[in-house]
Amino acid sequence: MFGANATAGERDATELLLDAGYQRVFSLVELELPDLRSLPGAGQLPSGIRIGAVEPAGYRDAWKPVVDSYANVAFTQKWTFDSFLATADPTCWRAAWDGDHMVGVALCSLRREDRTLGEVEELSGRAESRRSGVGRALLVDGLGCLREHGASAARLCII
Repeated sequence: MFGANATAGERDATELLLDAGYQRVFSLVELELPDLRSLPGAGQLPSGIRIGAVEPAGYRDAWKPVVDSYANVAFTQKWTFDSFLATADPTCWRAAWDGDHMVGVALCSLRREDRTLGEVEELSGRAESRRSGVGRALLVDGLGCLREHGASAARLCII
């Protein structure tokens, strides 16, 4: 597979790629929340769901819903647990549990080159927990953790 990138503002580059036979396969949008001082409410969680930090014993469980969410996407490479851990900064990882079963994760981290900027690297949930408010609660909790660790703004990429 060959690939190329052009931002929305690079109209000439986009036209050149399309004229050369390239097709849009996916788009990426980067959103920024410029001020973490006032976060939205997390909303009501379903009964029995709890949210908290991911402890080392739960790292594999945090990796699993992320891998599962990309399982049928053609352009993603296999993400091994070892490569997941190699780049991990679990300080602001948040998870949702239904009993002992992890149902979703928000993997948030501070940028290495600018610790005042947080990133939501992954927001993934198991299919049975989607559209229940768990994702919103995880996101808000992760953003709060980033703020507590010095971030004043946060970014989220959507593919």
